[in-house]
Amino acid sequence: MEPKTWLLANGYDPKGDLCAATKSKKHPWITCTPLVEASRQGELGVCKFLVEHGGAASTLRTKDTVGRNPMLASCGAGQLHVAQWLFGAGAAEDIRSRNMNETTPVHAASHWGHLNVVKWLVGVGARDDLRIKNAIGLTPLMAACLPGHLHVVRWLVQSGAADDVRTCDRTGLTPLKASSDAGHADLAAWLIAHGAASGAAESEPASTASGAAGGYVVRAVLERDVSAHSSKGLRGGLQALVDEHRAFALILASAMRPPCAAAPPLPLRPPSSPAAATLGGGGAGDHTAGPRCPGGGVAGSPGGSPEMKRERCAKREPGYPLALLNGHEETLVKTIADFVGVVRGIPLRNVREALEMLTTMASGGGAAARAPGWAAGQMLSDAPPEHRR
Repeated sequence: MEPKTWLLANGYDPKGDLCAATKSKKHPWITCTPLVEASRQGELGVCKFLVEHGGAASTLRTKDTVGRNPMLASCGAGQLHVAQWLFGAGAAEDIRSRNMNETTPVHAASHWGHLNVVKWLVGVGARDDLRIKNAIGLTPLMAACLPGHLHVVRWLVQSGAADDVRTCDRTGLTPLKASSDAGHADLAAWLIAHGAASGAAESEPASTASGAAGGYVVRAVLERDVSAHSSKGLRGGLQALVDEHRAFALILASAMRPPCAAAPPLPLRPPSSPAAATLGGGGAGDHTAGPRCPGGGVAGSPGGSPEMKRERCAKREPGYPLALLNGHEETLVKTIADFVGVVRGIPLRNVREALEMLTTMASGGGAAARAPGWAAGQMLSDAPPEHRR
């Protein structure tokens, strides 16, 4: 929009003092400068006009009545292009500024789901604000949980805020309670998988990458943070994670294993080694005699290295394009699972434990049945053998 037209439309006089604060037309309880309002609306052309021709360069860092400067206003509204321009125009220090509630640009961008802005802020110097609390005790992760922005929460956890899945604000509100009460079952289930209902692992500090998910699920935490009205939805979210894992394991297993090298998707008897419990099997006790290859010979019999056998089988069975992944269950297969977002290992164990406990709580006590897909879930588990259930 043409700058003068925008100014008139938003209650500012193009011929007046463009540095003066005026009541916002959209939010009349807030008094702000034209630059703050233009930044919030993403009007980069207006911002440049105000600074370069309107004498508003002095208001580049001026705050409104609720403590927002142009940088904070643009980040909260997801206007990355404006924030980047402000950064280069002289407001670089404001990437860590705070409003009257001690809310930072990282808080604001996280709360409104603007992951691209959060990444940019962290990249240009606001990394120390990843876990900082505002006046009421909200971290950026908690701010993202309230409206249910799973994509933001996932990135924050992966970027150094893993311990915040168990923090609480000044009122005692936790990310799990905030998300479950608001009906964000998918987010609440993901939080549980990554330690929101777990105690700290005895052998691993919570500050490590996997520490937040390391401890076992604590029933008292579920009783505290999951209300009766949100329990059903959360159980559905947890079951969806189990079902996704099962489907991924079975589909990938069927694509990986040509008949000449394949074990059945589910072991016929309990594996006798940790390797046999992963997707790909191959551990001792899996099979004593395999099916015959199309060209003759029994899978696992003498006749070349395992790599050569896999290559021969892949060539003879073009319908199994992922057959060469056999033998790479501890590396490539798990990497694929992580890439597509399938929970496995300790997070999967947390999901199953929480699902059992919530089922038990909903039924009024007693033993809960194993969740469907329990056996198939062992196929990608990287938890220690004593943690597999």
